Amino acid sequence: VNTPDSSCNQCHTATVQSWLASGHLQPLYSGIKETVASGGHYNATSCAVCHTVGYAQYRTATNANGFSDVAAAEGGLKFTQGDPDPATSLWGTNPKASKLIGIQCENCHGPQNSAGHMVSGSLSDLGTLTVPVGNSRVSYASEVCASCHGRAMNHARYQQWVLGAGPGKFSHGNHATYTFNADETTGALGNCQACHSAQGFAAWRKTLPNSPAYANTAVPGLTVSNAQPITCVACHDPHNEGDADMVEAGNLTKVGATEGSTYVLPGGFQANGVGKGALCITCHNSRTGMITAAPYSSTAPGYNLHEDGTTWAAFATPTSYSAPHEACQGDVLMGRNAYWLGADKYNSTSTRSKHSYITDTCVTCHMDLTDPSPYGAAGQKRHDFVATLDICNTCHTAYSGEAVQTAFDAQLKIVKQAVGQAILRLKYNDSIPAGTTAVLVANRQGQIDVTTSGVTRRWFISTRANNDAFLTDPNNNGALVQGCAGTATLASCTGYLAGVATPTATTLALTGSNVAISSTGVNAVIAKALWNTVLVQDDASRGIHNPSFTANVMGQSVSHVMNFTP
Repeated sequence: VNTPDSSCNQCHTATVQSWLASGHLQPLYSGIKETVASGGHYNATSCAVCHTVGYAQYRTATNANGFSDVAAAEGGLKFTQGDPDPATSLWGTNPKASKLIGIQCENCHGPQNSAGHMVSGSLSDLGTLTVPVGNSRVSYASEVCASCHGRAMNHARYQQWVLGAGPGKFSHGNHATYTFNADETTGALGNCQACHSAQGFAAWRKTLPNSPAYANTAVPGLTVSNAQPITCVACHDPHNEGDADMVEAGNLTKVGATEGSTYVLPGGFQANGVGKGALCITCHNSRTGMITAAPYSSTAPGYNLHEDGTTWAAFATPTSYSAPHEACQGDVLMGRNAYWLGADKYNSTSTRSKHSYITDTCVTCHMDLTDPSPYGAAGQKRHDFVATLDICNTCHTAYSGEAVQTAFDAQLKIVKQAVGQAILRLKYNDSIPAGTTAVLVANRQGQIDVTTSGVTRRWFISTRANNDAFLTDPNNNGALVQGCAGTATLASCTGYLAGVATPTATTLALTGSNVAISSTGVNAVIAKALWNTVLVQDDASRGIHNPSFTANVMGQSVSHVMNFTP
């Protein structure tokens, strides 16, 4: 067994220096410092298993170099519970065993004399975007952390991470988050790896200071067979895990020039003053705002904002039925990327949620204030990230989270019906056949459910130019949506509005209306309404993240589609 001061420090000086001030060095000392009166109960036999190097229980081969062996040779670990300076005391009574105190390099990377020690690729290589793939000594798997952080009940963060948002959900620990987006032939993850895999995110965040683009974050050799989901090391720096004597304060990876802020994100905006929530928002945004690479300027911002603003080309009217990426909580929290709020609301504090000013934003509500997880002790930060509704009453007493969500659900239903009705007006030039209704399906494909004579069938709104994975109609026993034929790898589908002639303003009787329909079936007003609806729906908080913003977005959407105002 080797120690950083005698071996690792020779080559990994910067990493070791960071580790010396981290929580991974401190837990044994911190446990001894706790007084009996305050609940201190540190036990060298049970607690030292995780808090030292080479404890006998964790060894795979018999030797006499581990902590438990060396401490025994010194007559046992000599400490007093409540000692305010245990480091000084132990280095005096147990100088050899003290060299093996803390979670050191070999706890996570294995013995120095392993075959993988000198294999190319290490965490330090991330500065050059070379992420280790196939290195037996470097793993992004959360199971490495779980050997200590998976001990129920007091250390059960791993169990919470595995559960995530609940059974069947796309939680951080669900491998489907990247396998779902992989190339079915090669297994490559492509651009999706930046937010959907631990290795991809580690590479991507190194490029964020210069550009939010995913294109230059490819990890050679990374496929579904060796990728990891969003694991512990994606969010936490294992070499700087918290402050000395503050084991619970995990140090998060940096995603902005200053603490609590992000760089420009794929959604086309920055989130400033959001504390630890900056890390969450880095992936939890609409992710469809990039159009050019850095450098940026006031006249060429380099991103495409889906909102009303200046004369920048970035605010152009959409020409297709695009929609925000799922998990666009950052946009809603910051009040960004919604149409029809007015140019004066661009980047305005009037649309930003008051919740975004809470210390550490996402982390405060989803980890700190919410009820303890059944898989962890009270006082732990929840790592399944489930926020229970009762936390609303921590600050609000006049209304409940349930009431906000009920109102949101009712308004969202109205929006979808209004957009469906507007599509029918375009389709039939305001002469809608009796018994025909339509409801917007708010998803990234731009679909509607059209009901005629009591039979409901799903359509794409416009012609699909590319393959699409979501071609089945749940109203028709999983058959292909209407306008499509053949297999699920179809290159195109004829949309509901494709080939429909632009209605005349005289027939619609709408002065100044924007009823133009492209040859593929795109109407600018409907396109904006689709974006807005998906934005507030896929935020998934049902209005709680930013109640006034979401209500305004939905209200404006209904108003504009009713009159086809641009």
